[in-house]
Amino acid sequence: VIREGDPYMSTYFWGRVNFGIYYYLLIIPTIVTITTNAVNQLGGLNGLETICPSIVLTGLFITSIIHGREVSALLYAPLAVSWVLAYYNFRGKIFVGNTGSFALGITLASYAIISNIEQTLAISILPFIFNSSLILINILFFKRRAKLEMDGLILKASHRRSLVTLIAYYYPAREQKLVLLIASLFVLTTSIAVFVSTL
Repeated sequence: VIREGDPYMSTYFWGRVNFGIYYYLLIIPTIVTITTNAVNQLGGLNGLETICPSIVLTGLFITSIIHGREVSALLYAPLAVSWVLAYYNFRGKIFVGNTGSFALGITLASYAIISNIEQTLAISILPFIFNSSLILINILFFKRRAKLEMDGLILKASHRRSLVTLIAYYYPAREQKLVLLIASLFVLTTSIAVFVSTL
């Protein structure tokens, strides 16, 4: 995951910042830990664990091409695999579980670090971060867990303890529609991230 001899990280407000040894000791572990766990926490519905990371991965790929990163070739196989998994996972044909979501999360973090587009990753995964924050706040401070309710084929929620239950609370919907609604948030944040990277 370590960029050889390059402890610089691009930021929106301060340009390229040299974090020195702290880049390897603090920044990289933080990015990997937060991204991997945040991706893993958004799941439970067919396609959710794979479609959302695939959208972010596509955004990272586009950003690296825009900026002429030669390492973009590293994403050919992971990108193809992630979208194949998303296709079958969305239809309930396969189950990726924790192993799959952790693998996708570590892929996002690793590629962003290697290609020096951490700032694009940060904006793209905002829905993941928001979801994790809601879940952790409710578990740590209120000892409450997020849970969906079934009303026939409609998924709904009586609380707002995660991104999924927040959307289901206001917009009860079938599973696939709920997944697509959440995925649309990632399309939005990833599009913004790619656009901002060109400024």
